[in-house]
Amino acid sequence: MILTVAPAAHADRVTATIEVRDDPVGVAITPDGTRAYVTVWDSSEVAVINPRTNRVMTTIDVGYIPRAVAITPDGTRAYVTNNGEFDNPSDSVSVIDTATNRVTNTIDIGSNLGAEGIAITPDGAYAYVTLYGGDRVAVVDTATNTVIDTVVGFYSQPIGVAITPDGTRAYVTSANPRWPNNAFVVSVLDTSTNTIINGIDVGRDQQAIALLPDGTRAYVVSETTDKVSVLDTATNTVTQTIDVGDLPRQVAITPDGTRAYVTNYGDGTVSVIDTATNTATNTIEVRDYPTGIAITPDGTRAYVTHPGRGTVSVITLGVEPWTGSLGSLGSSGS
Repeated sequence: MILTVAPAAHADRVTATIEVRDDPVGVAITPDGTRAYVTVWDSSEVAVINPRTNRVMTTIDVGYIPRAVAITPDGTRAYVTNNGEFDNPSDSVSVIDTATNRVTNTIDIGSNLGAEGIAITPDGAYAYVTLYGGDRVAVVDTATNTVIDTVVGFYSQPIGVAITPDGTRAYVTSANPRWPNNAFVVSVLDTSTNTIINGIDVGRDQQAIALLPDGTRAYVVSETTDKVSVLDTATNTVTQTIDVGDLPRQVAITPDGTRAYVTNYGDGTVSVIDTATNTATNTIEVRDYPTGIAITPDGTRAYVTHPGRGTVSVITLGVEPWTGSLGSLGSSGS
């Protein structure tokens, strides 16, 4: 008797839908996995979800048009970018105490600068905030909750930001090109000097960026090309591009670094990338405008926001233990 067993397959599937309200956009999960913080831009609040029950615990009033959220490595604070926009142009960052779920500080960023992305250094000392309308990045000292530096010279409309695990570099995406060379560039920022040290021509309309846990590669989402570019951070070059779904928006990587999940706003799906082969191996149907995505620290679930639908989808991430079949049942003779 010969038993043939196929390789294990990922059984990623939507297992819950959480009703929030209005338009949820950004999402981040605490390091202990006990809470997910979701920005709800239309109501200018943050919804706090309990991942154990998949219910909204509370909502927190923040600034006008909240966009992105990042949580300090010790899990004690959440930083929320408030975009402002023209009818209320005062951009800010709200600081939430995660023990009390109250805003303890509001950091003034400036007017009409368009606060968008945010990333916090691994030591928790600084937050880097992309200012979409100001073509710059603000550096916030998290001890004093003040802006201590502003980095200029980025290609037009910086939007996404990710920081290497050793904290020495920040990678910043640009949503639009700078004339006259019409290049879309990922800028590399030296965090010790807060200066731009490199620029990588990647692809059109970059929305988001995420780094592998070991920092060796970055994955950059380019919305209008429906591709994800893979950057080698040792050489700061593009090594591959990966086709994903329609109008990709955000990317999150599993804690073990084996998979990247990309939300595709245009076709209501999430693409799954195998980071060992840099190929899209699966597509998960989630419906209606998936945008933000975050993965729990244990790698078992992904939370996906749906602006316009007022919901957050929960994808259970897992491997089916056996997907094989019995084959070639017979005798070998005597």
